[in-house]
Amino acid sequence: MNALAPRSVTEPPSIQLDWTACGWDTAHVSTVFQTSTWLRCWSRHVAPLEGQTPLLLCWPRKGQVRIGLALQVGTISGRRTITPLSWPWADYHEAVAFNPCDEDMDAMAVALGELAKAEEADLLLPDIRTGGVLELICRRLGGDVTADTPVSSVDLTIPENLTAQAGKKEYLTKRRRLNRRGMMRLVQHRRPNTLRPALTRFIALHTRQWAGREDAVAPFTNPEIHAGFTALTEELGNEGLIDITELYSGDALVAAYFGLVFCGTYFAYRTAFDRDFFRMSPGHLMLQKLLAACAAEGLHTFDFMRGGYAYKKGYADRLGCNLRWQQTRPAA
Repeated sequence: MNALAPRSVTEPPSIQLDWTACGWDTAHVSTVFQTSTWLRCWSRHVAPLEGQTPLLLCWPRKGQVRIGLALQVGTISGRRTITPLSWPWADYHEAVAFNPCDEDMDAMAVALGELAKAEEADLLLPDIRTGGVLELICRRLGGDVTADTPVSSVDLTIPENLTAQAGKKEYLTKRRRLNRRGMMRLVQHRRPNTLRPALTRFIALHTRQWAGREDAVAPFTNPEIHAGFTALTEELGNEGLIDITELYSGDALVAAYFGLVFCGTYFAYRTAFDRDFFRMSPGHLMLQKLLAACAAEGLHTFDFMRGGYAYKKGYADRLGCNLRWQQTRPAA
């Protein structure tokens, strides 16, 4: 077996990585978080704010990539640590691969270990997609691969999945009540010229929902979060990968979803609703209409991604979990 000597990308994070030279997008990309568009945008705009330096590890070093890993190195809890590129923003981490064989995965496992040694860094790989190439690489390195965050999704090709919740008496009643306040309508934004103002409305709605609460996760009052979402919407929106869905009652915006669309899947990234309409469950009513809209568009999966929230279990017919692997370097 010939082990790959790791190639560390040492340019500043704001420099565009050489994704095209290795044929990154011609390999198998399983989620939107592995696309060169997502990774390039995150490297340019968010990595510097997060204090992360991107690393690109490819096998073989020249020509068509058979396995590629997008990584980053920074400091976590005072220790230099290599993590997947765009963690913790991305919900899934996976290698890109093009017909890899056992020898390819062996070589990449060795390369990953050598990279950690060269960088004098721990390896922390959370939110690994179950059953993928990255899991197989980690298992070759030894140690434990353990359960991490729960994930769930909906098979949109099964009609019952679209009607099970929407047909319940509770939601029929709430739908009538909301319509009496103002006729409900769902609006989906995919074009750059409508995405920009839609993002502004989404941020305002989310900020009002979580105002004054200490349990807010990644609030938009954090300038880094605001800047990151703005950049992602701008660049991924130009590639048709962003969907911002809004539910209106008359002229009132009552709920919204920030999602990503890729290869037949709607990735439900973030949601918000108007707490003044809480008793009418605007988030549920929006979700029910959005599931139907995605199915009508021909999408096959609605992916709730990370988070074991109770409301997801009422809709999802697929429950699972991401995986976690880590390797800590001994103290000097």
